[in-house]
Amino acid sequence: MIFPKAEDHKYLNNVEVAAANMYRFIESIDGHTNKEIISAVVKKLKLKDIHTLLNGIGMPEYGVDTQFLYKCESLGCGCETKLEVPFDESFFTGR
Repeated sequence: MIFPKAEDHKYLNNVEVAAANMYRFIESIDGHTNKEIISAVVKKLKLKDIHTLLNGIGMPEYGVDTQFLYKCESLGCGCETKLEVPFDESFFTGR
């Protein structure tokens, strides 16, 4: 599996586009590295298999943890709250 780069987002906009471009992210199938062969095989996959591949490409076990545990130190309160950092496309630009 080849993990997508930022420039590859256009190939992963939605399930249909991602399924049509899945071959771009597969290095080999049963030793075959020819993209035409890989594309032909991908076209024959069941939707369940496409979703499995998409989940692998998304690398859900990697990335930025956007949650953190806040422990209140005010007056010895000590209560803990899990908070979510708003991390999206505007995080770096402020838009």
